[in-house]
Amino acid sequence: MQRFHNSISQHDRDGGLTLIELVVAMMVFAIITVGVAYSMASVLAATRDARGREVAANLAAQEIDLARSIEDVFDLLDKTKTQTVNGTVYTISIVTDWVTATGVAADCGVGGGTLQYKRINVTVTWPGKMGATPVRADTVLAPASKINDPTLGTILVRVKNASGTGSSNVTVTATPVAGTGAESITEPILPTDAEGCTYALKVKPGTYTVKISRANSVTEKQETLPESQKAVVAAGATASAGFAFDYSGTITAKYAANYTASAPRIPVDLHTSMVSTYGIYLNQATAAAATRTFSLHPFTGGYQVLAGKYATASDATMACASINPTNWPDGVNPAGTPIRAVPPVTVTTGPAGIATVDVPMGVVTIKNSGTSSATLRAISATPDPESGDPGCDLSQALKFADLAAGASAVVALPYGTWKMQLGGSVVGSSALSVPATSLGTTIRPDGTVLLDPRRVVAP
Repeated sequence: MQRFHNSISQHDRDGGLTLIELVVAMMVFAIITVGVAYSMASVLAATRDARGREVAANLAAQEIDLARSIEDVFDLLDKTKTQTVNGTVYTISIVTDWVTATGVAADCGVGGGTLQYKRINVTVTWPGKMGATPVRADTVLAPASKINDPTLGTILVRVKNASGTGSSNVTVTATPVAGTGAESITEPILPTDAEGCTYALKVKPGTYTVKISRANSVTEKQETLPESQKAVVAAGATASAGFAFDYSGTITAKYAANYTASAPRIPVDLHTSMVSTYGIYLNQATAAAATRTFSLHPFTGGYQVLAGKYATASDATMACASINPTNWPDGVNPAGTPIRAVPPVTVTTGPAGIATVDVPMGVVTIKNSGTSSATLRAISATPDPESGDPGCDLSQALKFADLAAGASAVVALPYGTWKMQLGGSVVGSSALSVPATSLGTTIRPDGTVLLDPRRVVAP
């Protein structure tokens, strides 16, 4: 019995760990290892972040020193740049603001007191930075010489481009208005800087006419010579003038590009409507042309280019809805097939950019059965209520080149309902026909021509 007991004890001593004991031991070891690894990673991350913040603080201080060393405080502008240190890319952002006598941070085109000093804010960020707060340094910088006089004032001018940022290198002039006490400004006004800003300092109180100019540029109203503004300067105060001015974009319009059988005649006095989110710009031709080029303000939203007068220049409530395919409702053709209009494309061009756009139009063939050449005109007409034509509040009359006796011509017109005239007489339906490959043209018994932009909907 003693020998048996000794054999069991010896077996227990030689048996080692069970599987359960081994798993538990490994779990304990894993927990300890993860904790140690996490602690080490946290320490390394904190050390790396502290090192990054130290470098960022040095970079911010360096930018403050550079700002303080600048000779002319007016040359200190907003900017963003990067700098690589020990393989890490740091982004440095410098934001500047003028602070006026009223204590307000002023945009260069906003008045409200004389300029006192410039506030500089520097922020530095980098990849892997812990927390959302960047490293930041601030300072204020006064001009080296006095720029204000309690008996004089300042004119601040801000010029913005189509994207809303500063428009640089714009020439600015300010001339005195007689009888207001204003006097000629002796110191030249510099062109606008990278922020679109420039200043007229130590200006005699009175009223001044502020104008801007720059080659190949246009305002949001499509003016190459922007309308002047009045700046009323008071002693110890600031007057402001703001403009929207940018390098023009070039858009070439190709009329009746949707008709491919032959080149149709284009009206000699055709209006073109450029529709943007800022309104409608109208331009009238003085000669027949299959293509025309326009220099336009480069709105970021672009333009829809329509053939015809979409609205009057003075009354936006007077509109010709017919010329815009978007205004035509979905319907069915005489065969009962669904038809729908394709919306006009939106064409965009950046400053000094170039773009081309097809401007679809309706076409109809007319024949001069007379014995002499006759003036050809198209007059807008009241649409048939069943036609789907949304109508036109404007009376439009378009002229074409004279049509020789016995000759026929395919003419292009804005979408809508029209009546044709030869030599002042209304043309009957017998002298009108639908050109080959033309879609959407309907000739009614009374000679009225319906030019419909809607097409059969693809199944």
